Amino acid sequence: MLLSHKTRGILSDTLTSILTKEKNTEKIIEGCFNYLLKENRIISVVVYCCDILLYYAKDNDWIREQLLIESDKMLVNGSAASVVCSRRLKMCLR
Repeated sequence: MLLSHKTRGILSDTLTSILTKEKNTEKIIEGCFNYLLKENRIISVVVYCCDILLYYAKDNDWIREQLLIESDKMLVNGSAASVVCSRRLKMCLR
C-alpha cells in the first residue's frame, strides 16, 4: 500500500526513496520469497508478502511466474484462507 499510486505525494520523499531504491527493493523481494518458502507460516503474513510481490510483479516477469507457482502450491496444500489467497493472486496476475 505504501508504494501504490494513491500514496504518491502523501509519503515523504525520504520514505519513497528508501522504498524504491534498487538495493532495498531486492531485500524486500528476497525477504518476501524467503517467508513464502518457510514450512510453518502465518497465512496473514503470506497474504501481505504476496501483496508486496504483486506490486513488483508488474516490472519483473520472473516474480509473476514464481507467484503463479506459489499460488498453485497454496491451492493444493492449503487451508480455506490459503485457497482464497491463491484465487486472488491468480486473478490479479492475469
